[in-house]
Amino acid sequence: KRSPFSPDKKHIHHRLLELVSSHLKVTMIVVTVNTFIIVFAVMLNSFAINVNIQLLLVLLLGVVFSFIPSIILKFKSQKNINSEKAVNQYL
Repeated sequence: KRSPFSPDKKHIHHRLLELVSSHLKVTMIVVTVNTFIIVFAVMLNSFAINVNIQLLLVLLLGVVFSFIPSIILKFKSQKNINSEKAVNQYL
């Protein structure tokens, strides 16, 4: 059994580094997404929506944003596998 404190490459910044080659760009992406979520939360507050619904919407938006890099990587790897199969088929 692995310790929950052991390092792995499943964190969002590692997934983003697989997509973008620069640590600075990854940092800017994370900061931009966090800023967007904060602005979204403040905007929801100005609409006088129930605070429980606000919390759910902000959490849902955060979860959706956190899965985007994994989904992109999955499609990229699937595309690479399909292109390799096509190349191997003609060899």
